[in-house]
Amino acid sequence: MSDKTKASIKIKSFSSLELIPGSYSEVFSAAAKHSFFYSRPWVTNYINTVVEQDKTTYSILGLEEFNIPKALLFTQTFRSNQILQYGNKLSCLSNFYASLSGPIIDYEETNIDELIYEMFHHVISRNPKIDMIDLKPLDNSTSTFNAIISVLKNHGWITQEYFCFGNWYLPVHDLDFDDYIAARPSQLRNTLKRKKKKFEKESNSRIDIITGPNGLQKAVNAFLSIYEKSWKKPEPYPTFLPGLIRTCAENGCLRLGVAWVDGKPAAAQLWIVDNGIASIYKLAYDPQYNKLSVGSLLTMALMEFVFKEDKVRCVDYLTGDDAYKKDWMTHRRERVGVIAFNTRTLAGQFGAILNISGRSIKQILNRIKNKVK
Repeated sequence: MSDKTKASIKIKSFSSLELIPGSYSEVFSAAAKHSFFYSRPWVTNYINTVVEQDKTTYSILGLEEFNIPKALLFTQTFRSNQILQYGNKLSCLSNFYASLSGPIIDYEETNIDELIYEMFHHVISRNPKIDMIDLKPLDNSTSTFNAIISVLKNHGWITQEYFCFGNWYLPVHDLDFDDYIAARPSQLRNTLKRKKKKFEKESNSRIDIITGPNGLQKAVNAFLSIYEKSWKKPEPYPTFLPGLIRTCAENGCLRLGVAWVDGKPAAAQLWIVDNGIASIYKLAYDPQYNKLSVGSLLTMALMEFVFKEDKVRCVDYLTGDDAYKKDWMTHRRERVGVIAFNTRTLAGQFGAILNISGRSIKQILNRIKNKVK
């Protein structure tokens, strides 16, 4: 980076989300075009529910170029007691709820590499006692990913990339809904056709799609009721999902589907539609309605809605390689993580040695296993 570019960049710190100047709203808006997980509504709900419950101490950095806000970075620092990652650890302000994380920035910014480099240079320089940095899940197809790796290596940190999860998605473009359904696997199409007829014959059966405040509380209660009866584990942060649903409703991006049978909630799905992307966030159904395939029928109803009403450009199944996702989606990519170790601290050196040797041993064992086969 040139001295002229460095001189034009300023890094600012904010102690809370509320203290971020309004001028940064364009940063959130630009980043949200890439993913809802970079939007202000997502960050706000996460902080108000997860962070508040955990009493997490977090930091906010803002980057400005020629006094124009360009990027934000939310991080948390904590003490890790894991054997392979022992010491002071810095990570993104996210957990298993987020299907994407990283710097909040306009991903079409022309000099994005330089901006990210300067931001992480600041993080590393101002935190010399940090032993490791763990960032996940990241999109490794973006310039920001390469810039993060570059700045860490240039500061002498040892980096390792690792797999987080598969991500199935469907580019929509001008695809017609009927053509889309016709292209699904025959088994899925036949199931939908048969179960739809059976579902419609059930007394008082219907599918509701809530997009705003009207009928919201009833739908939220139904969603939580189904969630408790499903195979899902109890939520460790009980206010997170209700908060996310209400936040999405307030911001016009909620698509909460509920299937009713005999007047009782049978299945529910939380979809988020923002910037032309329909994110399928949470699914649940009551096992007693398995024979009706209410989950699949609800997915089809929501899919038709986002195709015809929202005219989305992409449908994203977010986290995981669940087998059923391949029936609905057409493309797969991977989300990855990056862990880096500070070679200037003992804990960082120890962590690097353990992780590198651990990976090497695993590779050797896999080779032996393959030869035996």
